[in-house]
Amino acid sequence: MKNQRKYDKKDLKRRIEELGWWFHCFNLDGILTNPDTPYYPEDRWKLIEPYVLKDLSGKTVLDLGCCAGYFAIKMKQRGADYVLALDGDPRYIEQAKFVSEYYGVSVDWRQMNVYEFVLKNRRKFDIVLFLGLFYHLRYPLMVLDKVAEMTADKLYFQTEIMGRLPISADATNLPWEQRKLILLDNYIAGETKVFDHPDYPKMFFMEKAYNSDYSNWWYSNETCVYAMLRSAGFRNIIKSGINVFICDPPDTKYMEAIGKNFEHVMSRIPPMD
Repeated sequence: MKNQRKYDKKDLKRRIEELGWWFHCFNLDGILTNPDTPYYPEDRWKLIEPYVLKDLSGKTVLDLGCCAGYFAIKMKQRGADYVLALDGDPRYIEQAKFVSEYYGVSVDWRQMNVYEFVLKNRRKFDIVLFLGLFYHLRYPLMVLDKVAEMTADKLYFQTEIMGRLPISADATNLPWEQRKLILLDNYIAGETKVFDHPDYPKMFFMEKAYNSDYSNWWYSNETCVYAMLRSAGFRNIIKSGINVFICDPPDTKYMEAIGKNFEHVMSRIPPMD
């Protein structure tokens, strides 16, 4: 990333400090915005970058929970026609505006609640970045379903994962919990043993704080991440690194079926007085 606007180093350092604590680390003329974690978010970008076209000309991008805008700026630098990036924290939006000005790129930065956006938005985006936000959402699956509706080409998804990596061995001589979990499409009422398998899809709910952060609501095991992405209709899911997933969007027939099912459910709800 090259500096498109020349700053006096003293003014640059002063401005960085004025913008408060940074989560994203940028190297701005040798000054790190977050020297405590200089590797982030570059390390996550390295997991995503091999799956991003070198030239994004003609593409539109949505970055949900953009923080200081590292990934949104990367997409714009690859030639994306339009990048919309939103975050609920005004401090992060101010940081993002400053950094995009520094690099000379144009991004549509918006301070906005993610629930408000996904419920009101009717636009599709070629690329959706959904990185480091899912576990901060109290209603994550509702947002994931809406994201599925607005993804036209590719979803880049990251969430924190807990639990062991799923067992791949299916040797019958091993104890049940050490064998590969085979999920059925349907279970009869009363079947509960499958829930005790360590690899059964699970989400762990944080009632209070986790890592001293009260916005950490959910952590999932890997099996659950795949299951949730599939249930939202995402296809051809590729795992990159520990917790990054690249997905193709749902096909039209799947989305039509989901829409009809939703309409059917709503039709069974009696009107309120």
